[in-house]
Amino acid sequence: MKKIREATDKDMEVVYMMGYDVWGDNMLSQEYVTMCQGSSKYKKGKWYVLEETDTKELLSSLIVYELNLSEDLLVRGIGSIATPLHLRQKGYASILIEEVINKLEKNID
Repeated sequence: MKKIREATDKDMEVVYMMGYDVWGDNMLSQEYVTMCQGSSKYKKGKWYVLEETDTKELLSSLIVYELNLSEDLLVRGIGSIATPLHLRQKGYASILIEEVINKLEKNID
């Protein structure tokens, strides 16, 4: 069974490494993780993960930003969608995106 949840601080190194092969720019992996940990952009969003409940393996991740352009309009953006290389092409990112959008739509104030 799979579930979505907010990522915890403990998850973040795994989350960052999901996109290392694409966004790592020939950095060493620890250098890349350190850069992500220091990213002011990443600190502004809320991270979500898709987790396999039996094994607790993280299958995919994304970040949601609140982009309040005016007082009357709530705009959200989804970014940094990633899945570990060995788990790609299984639909995990699609499941996560769909479920996060459903969750955000239900929580509109």
